[in-house]
Amino acid sequence: QRLGVSILVALFCLLLGLVQLAAGTTLIPHWRLLGDTVPWADVRAYGAVGDGVTDDSAAFTAAIAAAAGGGEVFAPPTTAGYRLNSSIIINKPLRLSLLAHVTVGSGAQLHVAASNVSIVGNGGWTRNAATQTGITELRSAVNNQTVLQIGGSGTGTLQGVLIQDLRIPVISTGTPVVQIYGPSGDNAAATNRMVNVSIYGDITGRTGTGLQVEDQAFGWEFTHIHLEGYETGVLLRGRNGQTVFYGGDFIRNQRAIVIGDDSVATYTHGV
Repeated sequence: QRLGVSILVALFCLLLGLVQLAAGTTLIPHWRLLGDTVPWADVRAYGAVGDGVTDDSAAFTAAIAAAAGGGEVFAPPTTAGYRLNSSIIINKPLRLSLLAHVTVGSGAQLHVAASNVSIVGNGGWTRNAATQTGITELRSAVNNQTVLQIGGSGTGTLQGVLIQDLRIPVISTGTPVVQIYGPSGDNAAATNRMVNVSIYGDITGRTGTGLQVEDQAFGWEFTHIHLEGYETGVLLRGRNGQTVFYGGDFIRNQRAIVIGDDSVATYTHGV
């Protein structure tokens, strides 16, 4: 009897989630409906509008501050997406789930400044990056700026970072679109991953840099990464180590991967 009640409750929660999703008013992440107890914070509960115009920076910052370490900040689906005119710093372990497009304003970026941070969208790597629909995009309101920075001064060695299922369509004329920094010191045990991410710029002009890994950023694995439309698809510099690429596409770049200074990288195609 108890089993039957549990099944009915689970089916009700699943139906409620589907109805909310169809109406565009999802209040509970669908993967939480069947008993996931990880603490989470919905950015709308902290004032996010998600109309693509209103600045939602304060809401994202408040949700991150309120979320428990190891918890989740959830940005539900919206048609127009979210607008961030100020940088969002993630300085504790958590998962940022983006189920709608995010546009960062001039001078703003998402900044990962702690270990065990995940930024996960919907969809991701594809050979038709510019045309496939249904993929969460991290966009920029202006060209030639870094929209995603990982690490940097004062962060120490980052471990357990995951960037997954995002499309990042930003044109660069010099500034890298995604930038990964390391600390002042080596850590061969560090393991960070970027999976199913598409970064593409100007496929005609092919300028700037898509992804830059520098300053002793150790232990990065890139799986199914799409880089297209840059002078340099990937730039490695500043004595990096354990940088591995598994498959992915590097097309319509003047140079696919540039390895400088004392950097070491491995590329395994087709995995």
